[in-house]
Amino acid sequence: MMIENLKLRTVSLSLFVLSLGLVIISGIFTDLNCLNIIGKPLLMPFLASYFISFKPIKGNKAVLAALLFSWFGDLLLMFQQNHELFFIAGLLSFLIAHIAYIIAFRSSIKNYHLLKEKPWFILLIFIYGILFLYFLYPNLNDLLIPVTVYAIVICGMLIFAILRFKNVKTNSFWLTLLGALLFVLSDSTIAINKFLYPFSLAYPVIIASYAIGQYLIIKGLVSNN
Repeated sequence: MMIENLKLRTVSLSLFVLSLGLVIISGIFTDLNCLNIIGKPLLMPFLASYFISFKPIKGNKAVLAALLFSWFGDLLLMFQQNHELFFIAGLLSFLIAHIAYIIAFRSSIKNYHLLKEKPWFILLIFIYGILFLYFLYPNLNDLLIPVTVYAIVICGMLIFAILRFKNVKTNSFWLTLLGALLFVLSDSTIAINKFLYPFSLAYPVIIASYAIGQYLIIKGLVSNN
């Protein structure tokens, strides 16, 4: 069983990296969008396969739910240019994914050491969220409320990743925190590109930070076993 899990882990991670490479290439060379169509829908299934090759962890179902709704979000955002509803539905899917990660992170928190010792860490995250919404506000229009709710939830996800401090193994804490930061970077880049300042290499930045961030979150969570 151990050998089979190791094989599954190796194959899943290899295919995840391959799929990510295809998507990044499609973002750099826009005439190769077919690579995005092939690779993007495979990212979360391969990462989920990688995750289940490890011994189940606390919050196991929540993590699988996060990956599932991330997959839904990936698929929906592929069609956002067709109609605004696809963007809103994708936003909702990732909102649920972040809530699922909050539940997963919360399952390993027994003591709120960092909140007691350095509460200003939490304050900084909220300041970031407020300032970010302030700059986006003139262009949000009807999306003001959904984007605001999403910003609050993603800040919450990052806060709970930080609150795992001294509750889990050191490498688990740092891997998961770095992954959460990259996830926030990815979502922030999406918002900047869509509402503030579109730029040509936005998609490779978005997908690389998103996929690597998700991988690091998973790697960090399983490292605590």
